[in-house]
Amino acid sequence: MISQNNRIMERYSGNKDGTWRFTETDDEHPLMILESIGCDLKLAEVYDKTEDI
Repeated sequence: MISQNNRIMERYSGNKDGTWRFTETDDEHPLMILESIGCDLKLAEVYDKTEDI
């Protein structure tokens, strides 16, 4: 999920054992790695060309 009010991305991913893992990005941890599709999302790129949030 990508917040429209704050510079934050959140991700829930399922583990093989049936549990869920929560990952959050912010200005201190600005990278979200999506292993399953080989993609890295940078917080600055996601919010590029947006008004100040």
